[in-house]
Amino acid sequence: MNLKHIYLAGGCFWGTEHFFKQIDGVVETEVGFANGQTDNPTYEQVYTDSTGYAETVHVSYDPDKVSLDFLLRMFFVAIDPTSLNKQGHDEGTRYRTGIYYTDEGDLPIIGKVYAEEQSKCAQPFVVEKLPLQNFYSADEYHQDYLDKHPDGYCHLPKALFDFARKAKDMKKEITTTELIRTLQSWDGEQLPDFPKGKPELTVLRMTFPVGAVTGWHHHTAVNYGIVEQGDLTIVCQDGNERTFHEGEPLVEVVGTIHRGENRGTKPVILDMFYFAEPGQVLTIQHPEI
Repeated sequence: MNLKHIYLAGGCFWGTEHFFKQIDGVVETEVGFANGQTDNPTYEQVYTDSTGYAETVHVSYDPDKVSLDFLLRMFFVAIDPTSLNKQGHDEGTRYRTGIYYTDEGDLPIIGKVYAEEQSKCAQPFVVEKLPLQNFYSADEYHQDYLDKHPDGYCHLPKALFDFARKAKDMKKEITTTELIRTLQSWDGEQLPDFPKGKPELTVLRMTFPVGAVTGWHHHTAVNYGIVEQGDLTIVCQDGNERTFHEGEPLVEVVGTIHRGENRGTKPVILDMFYFAEPGQVLTIQHPEI
C-alpha cells in the first residue's frame, strides 16, 4: 500500500486524532508535536508554550480511498480557522491550527482548499500552511487517548465523530438551482435511487435570498450542516426556533428541521451533509422561495 502523509494541528490532539481515525481511507494516526525549537520535547514542556511546538496529528492515508482535498475539507469542519491559538476551551500557542506538509506536490491542493474555505468566511484565517520542520511523537499515554478513555475530555462534539465515520470522499454537489430543476421533474413525491449505490456523502448547498422561506424533509441520515454565509433561522418540527450565524454548525437540530428562514439583510448559504445507504432515498420538500 502506497501511503501518503499530512500533519494537521487542530487544537487538542486527543480529539483531532479521534476525528481523523473515523475517516475511511485513513490508515494510521499518531499524535505528537510539530514545528518547534527544541529536541525531543515532552508533553509537559510543550504545555508551557515555551518550545514553539503545536499539538499535531500525523495522518497516514490511502490515496486510492481518500483524497488530500477531502481530508483538508474535513479538517476545516473540525476547527475554527479564525481562532488564533485557541480551539474550544483550549488556549495557548500549542493549540494553534496548521497544515504541515512533507511533499511539495501537495501545495496546489492545500492552497486550493484553503482559498475556497477562506472565500466562505469574512474573517481572515489564521491556519498555518508550512512545510513540516520537525515532528516528535507524544508518549503512549496520549496515543489513541479517546479509544482508551471514551468519556475523556474532548473539545469536539461527539456528533462530529459520527459524521467523520460515515463520511466518504465527495461524490456529488448539488446547487439550489439544480435541486429545484430536479424536483420539478418529479412525477411523485419521492425521487427513487438518489443517491444510490454504496453509502456516500452528498453535499446539498442551499441559497436563501433575503426573505426566503425554505422547507425540506428527508429519509436519509443528515449528520451535519454548516452556515457558510449569513444568519439562518431554523424552525424545528416542535415549533422551537434558533438562529445560526456564519460559520456555526447545525449539530443539535439536524433531523428535526421543519423549515429555514432568512430574516437577515444578505443571502444565506447553507451546506447540508447527507449520508445515503443502499436502498435509501432522499426526499426534499420543494423550496418555497
